[in-house]
Amino acid sequence: AAGGLIAPIIPPSMLFVIFGLIAQISIGDLFIAGIIPGLFLGLAFFALLGWMARRHDFTANVRMRWRQRLASFRNGFA
Repeated sequence: AAGGLIAPIIPPSMLFVIFGLIAQISIGDLFIAGIIPGLFLGLAFFALLGWMARRHDFTANVRMRWRQRLASFRNGFA
């Protein structure tokens, strides 16, 4: 869900195109202006995710049995 915040910033973004047309701003300039903030936000999300994984001791190679998967799936709707 948090990754949805990056979508309007990273080119090619439909919001940039619409804003550029309405405000008479070069769409190419808007795309260039969105690259650095988009990459910065992406790297910040990766860093935050890595920090949270270490802090909460997330394991990477946990195998779940089909019964556990089904139970987790059902719990997602509860």
